[in-house]
Amino acid sequence: STYELWVPLLNGGAVVVAPPGRLDVSTLSRLITDHRITGLLVAAGLFKVVAEEAPEAFTGVREVWAGGDVVPPAAVERVIAACPGIKVVDAYGPTEATMAASVHPMAEPGDIGAVVPIGRPLDNTRLYV
Repeated sequence: STYELWVPLLNGGAVVVAPPGRLDVSTLSRLITDHRITGLLVAAGLFKVVAEEAPEAFTGVREVWAGGDVVPPAAVERVIAACPGIKVVDAYGPTEATMAASVHPMAEPGDIGAVVPIGRPLDNTRLYV
């Protein structure tokens, strides 16, 4: 998405693209380490798999955004426990808003809840129900 490309580039960062082929947890972990990735945007399903198999794979990442589906609270808890100092952000939005119209940041267990909330609207965004 344009978000994944422009946000890092317009803020002095770099974009790292995974190599072609199957992306498994060990490959993702190696990419994070080798490229010193500090911010990451992943699909909720991939976030859940990494949290179940090797939550420490996100070590060194300051902020990981997960979206595109429901983000399981247990997955967030596992990642926060394995990676002190990390912030997990639930990014929610309809297809028409690309990936995110609202976000809910979580940096400690008290931020999570029984169900991860969809959060508050992004800047300059309004939500209507």
